[in-house]
Amino acid sequence: YWASWCEPCKAEMRALRELQAKYSKQKLRIVGINLDNDAAAAKAFLKSSPYSWTHLYEKGGLDGRLAVQLGVLTLPVNIVVDANGTVAKSSVHWSELEGILQKIAR
Repeated sequence: YWASWCEPCKAEMRALRELQAKYSKQKLRIVGINLDNDAAAAKAFLKSSPYSWTHLYEKGGLDGRLAVQLGVLTLPVNIVVDANGTVAKSSVHWSELEGILQKIAR
């Protein structure tokens, strides 16, 4: 979960880009869920700083369905889902991601 106004989100997205390159052979897939209040802001950010993974957007920002249903209150938020579609861990800091990926990739 990210927003174009969130500086920590941008730092995490750069780290996610590195993990994506490192774990692409293990079929790591990243989905970004944007919580900007304005879709144009998200599109402008992605145009100036492209990230190759899928990005979802829904109106409402932190009050929108995509945030409320998973209890997202602040940004950034990372959720790791395993190959079976099960949430392996939520509210993960980017620095924890590689360790979690190594465990579930086995």
